[in-house]
Amino acid sequence: MIRSYLGEHAPERLKGFSVSDSWTKALLYAINLTPRKGTSNRKEPSDWEEQIELMVLQIAYIAEKENIPPALITAFDHIGLQIMPVRNQTWAEVNADTVPLMHLDDYRQITGVVAEAMNDDMGGVVLGMQLVYQGTTDKCLPARDIRNNGDFPAVYSPGVMAYPMTYTYNHWADEETNMELFEALIIPYLQQTKVRLSLPPDQKAITLLDCWPVQKTASFRSRVKTRYPWLLLRYIPPKCTGKGQKFDVDGGGIVKPKIVARAQKYVESEFTRQMKEGIPADKGKLFPPLPVPADDEEQPDPASDDISNEEQVDEDPGLLKRPVENVAACTGLWEARQGVDSDDEEEGELELADMTVGTFAISFADGKDELPFR
Repeated sequence: MIRSYLGEHAPERLKGFSVSDSWTKALLYAINLTPRKGTSNRKEPSDWEEQIELMVLQIAYIAEKENIPPALITAFDHIGLQIMPVRNQTWAEVNADTVPLMHLDDYRQITGVVAEAMNDDMGGVVLGMQLVYQGTTDKCLPARDIRNNGDFPAVYSPGVMAYPMTYTYNHWADEETNMELFEALIIPYLQQTKVRLSLPPDQKAITLLDCWPVQKTASFRSRVKTRYPWLLLRYIPPKCTGKGQKFDVDGGGIVKPKIVARAQKYVESEFTRQMKEGIPADKGKLFPPLPVPADDEEQPDPASDDISNEEQVDEDPGLLKRPVENVAACTGLWEARQGVDSDDEEEGELELADMTVGTFAISFADGKDELPFR
């Protein structure tokens, strides 16, 4: 807005001048404004480190037992891509009792589902991003010529990011879009990687996902197991996605700033247009109107519908009572754990009572056992 205002009323001042963060802050402080920010209610469990460590143990154990190479370990995560991103921070008068924020109720989003995989040297590679739009027909998707021009391939191929596009009535990923994600990104990558590594088609692989309710249903897990019996689903502990899901930790910092930058350009151009048309600043509208949500539209509760240990047990009686030392032998994943002293293993920090695929009854020194995830 500052650039738009100067461009309209004092364009000579823009020559060789940049509206930097430091300049903007100095200006706002000079008119007695201070940054005010809301707080987040997202909290991890107090024992999240132990839960994430156990998750790594489980993956390491399964990878060793099934001879799964790092390149056959995949994951995917959902990111809400706000069409018009709005920060929970603004500038307000010093000591102001209330801090109104514009358009915090604008929740219009596209869901981006990012699929990623480990590679041979324990690094990572992004396979692509499924885009879930809001609508009931394919008219809600980008124009057909955009989808088919080659810049947004719908299926993964080596070295090329894929962008399969789909839709649901509320833009949230559901069971069908998840199955489409497997078919477009995860499965093609795994099949091509098996060929590259000279592995059999039924070689076991792992996909790591979070506890989004749709992904925990018996129906979804049964469909994956029936269609891809060699693919093992493993879940990040509830409310630990921000700590245990790689893309949730740092990948959002790659995608979202680009969306914010494009939104800033839109606001600047729209503000400039309205000034030229003589629309007063307090009467202008920089955001399209909000749609009226359906009465029955309700977001699922991520904390509901937990999977019990009994539901997660895979039929594999050969996986019983393996010692911790054998898990540690899978050095790549084991040593990837951060903040764990190797001497702690020898001192019995973890006592293995029973390790079964799906149900790992790990006894900790403080008495915690049978954590409800696999």
